[in-house]
Amino acid sequence: MVESDTNFSRILINEDENIGIFNERIEKDRKQISHDIDLLKSEFVNIFEDMKMKLYQDIDQKHKSYYEAYRKFKDKFELHETQLNSLKQ
Repeated sequence: MVESDTNFSRILINEDENIGIFNERIEKDRKQISHDIDLLKSEFVNIFEDMKMKLYQDIDQKHKSYYEAYRKFKDKFELHETQLNSLKQ
C-alpha cells in the first residue's frame, strides 16, 4: 500500500509539473500570437497609409489637371475677348 501511495504521489507531483509546463506553453503561445497580430496590424496600417497617400496624389493630380484645363480655357477666352475688343475699337 505504501508503494502505491508513493506512485500516486509521484503522479500528482508530475501532474503539477505537467500542468505548470502546459501553463507556461500556453502563456508563451499567447505572447507569440499577440506579437504576430501586432506585427500584422502594423503591416496593415502601413498598407492603408500607402493607399491613403496614393489616393491623395491621385486627387491632387486630378485637381491639377482640372486647374490647368481651366487656366487654358480662361487664357483662350481672355485672348478672344482682347481680340474682340481690339476689333471694336
